[in-house]
Amino acid sequence: MSTQTLNVELDYDPQAKQASDAAGKPGGYIGSGVGTATGDINGSIAWDLYEDQSPEKCDASFVGVITTPTGDEINFQTRGMLLAPTPAEPAIFRTNSEIVIVANQQFPSDLKGDWIGTFDASTYHHSYVVNVQ
Repeated sequence: MSTQTLNVELDYDPQAKQASDAAGKPGGYIGSGVGTATGDINGSIAWDLYEDQSPEKCDASFVGVITTPTGDEINFQTRGMLLAPTPAEPAIFRTNSEIVIVANQQFPSDLKGDWIGTFDASTYHHSYVVNVQ
C-alpha cells in the first residue's frame, strides 16, 4: 500500500459555520475555518476544531472535508493533542496527531496516518504535514 502525503494549511474563519456534530469529540467546539490540501490529495478544506483545553496541552480533534477539483469529498478526523507554547515560541502550539481519512470512492477503506505541525496563535494559522497509508 502506498503512502499519501499532503500539506495542509488551515485558517480560522469567524464567519464559518460549525459543520460537524460534537458527539465523541474531546472537550467543546472551538471554531471553524477554511484551508487547502496540496500533494497527493489536492483541494479546498472546510473544518471544525474541538478541544479539551488545559495549561500544558489541549486534547484536540479536527473534523473536516477536502473537496477536490473534481468535486469529490474526502472526510477526515484527527485525534491528538496540541502542546502548549514554549517561552522561545510563545504563540506556537505543536501537534502530532492521528488522522483517519474516511473510505470513499477514491479510497476503498479508511486511511490512517500522522498529522504533524503547528498552530500559530498570533495569526490563527495552522500548518501540517500529513502522511497516510
